[in-house]
This record gives sequence, structure tokens and C-alpha cells, in this order.
Amino acid sequence: MKRKLVRQFASLGGGNHFLELQEDTDGMTWLMLHSGSRYLGVLIRDYYIKVGCTLKEVDQQIYRRIPYLPAGCDLANAYMDDMRFALTFARESRKEMMLRALAAVAVHFGSVQETGTEAITDSMMDVAHNYVVEEEHFGENFFVHRKGAVRAFDSETVMIPGSMGTASYIAEDRGNDFAFCSCSHGAGRAMSRHAATRNISDKAFQESMDGVVHEGDTRLKDESPPAYKNIHSVMRGQKDLVRIRTELRLIMSIKGVN
Repeated sequence: MKRKLVRQFASLGGGNHFLELQEDTDGMTWLMLHSGSRYLGVLIRDYYIKVGCTLKEVDQQIYRRIPYLPAGCDLANAYMDDMRFALTFARESRKEMMLRALAAVAVHFGSVQETGTEAITDSMMDVAHNYVVEEEHFGENFFVHRKGAVRAFDSETVMIPGSMGTASYIAEDRGNDFAFCSCSHGAGRAMSRHAATRNISDKAFQESMDGVVHEGDTRLKDESPPAYKNIHSVMRGQKDLVRIRTELRLIMSIKGVN
């Protein structure tokens, strides 16, 4: 396991994970990447699902549909510790990827060389999703699990990517209590991966990527813009959750493949 984790550290992964070069409306260049805890997260999930079902306090009928751990028990506390370790692993993995990406673009951007890659990564934004955290809402404590969402407390900055061929956004939260201070973590899928691969033609894929530097691999049709919801509609739909600070135009997209 340790050997596999070492290999996966600072690697994108597959699916919707990406590294992108973007430009804002002021002509500033941005680097955005999406990657998580990789195999470590899978191991933690599988272990606690397997062990959790042995607890006497667990309702087996409910557990078969929705695995859970009773709050405050030793196993739940251990899970929270391991989950926080996975979040740290993911954050440091992203930082290392960003350092390597900045070293590559520094050849073409004098400002990166002047500022230094370490200084840039120390000030980078880092937003996580798909984790549970204990928070107070409406005067009560809850365990909030954000899957297709990110935490967006009042004035916090969030990143909301579109797809591998569309715009992304930097936004500021409005602190909407009725959404548990959350917002979308991306555009969201409009069709399943299987449906996208079956229904999106190679030509439609290439046309949707017009103007974006990419690998041109049609195996990525399940990640192409037609497979996702319209990011502009998504942003309009959550205008009561966030206010847009910056729109980013996509220049180059690199997708993870494993």
C-alpha cells in the first residue's frame, strides 16, 4: 500500500481530475487543478464500511443502503482522524503538482521566476470537497457531508470549474444558511459517462474543444463539455449562494487518465 501511495502522490488521477491553464478578464494567467486523496481515500472508505457493519449500535437494514457510524463512538472518531489525514495528503499532493506545473510555465512567464514557485504555492487557494465536518447551523451541531458541493461560509473564496472546454469561476460565498453555507463544486454532469461515450461523436467532441489546447484523445468524450451542464446556467442558479469575482477562460486542459 505504501508503495502505491508514493506512486500516486502528486498525480492527477482519472475521471474529472485535471490541470488547466486559464486567463481572467484582466489578462492574468491562472493555474487550476483538481485532484484528491487518490487510493488512500478509497482504502479509508472501504475499511470503515467493512468494519462499521459489525457495530452492535448499527441498524443493518439502514446500513445496507446508507453506511454510517454512530457519532462519538471510537470507530467514528478514528474515521474522522483518518479522513483528516487523507485531506492533508490530498492538499500536499496538489501543492507538489502545482510546484511542478509552475516550474514548467516559469520558462515562459518571467513573473513566476521573479516571485518564485514556493511563494506562489504558499498563497494559492485550496478548496476541498467530499468530506464530513461538524458545524453549527440554526443553533444546532450537524455533521455536514459535502459531495458535489464545497463549503462556502460568508466571504470565503471558492473555485467552481466548468468542464474541460468551458469557463470556470472564482466566487465569494454569500453565507446562505439555508444551503448550510454550501455551493456547487462544479458544473455537474448532464449525462452519465456511459451515455456520453455512446452519444457524443468524435466530431462533436473536437468541435466542443475548439480554441482549447488539449490532448485530442476522443476517449475523453465522457469529460467533454456536452457531458456537463452549462456552467453559466449553474452560476445563475446559485446566485443566492455565491457572488462571482472572476470568470476564467480556458486555454489548455490536461486530464488525468488513471
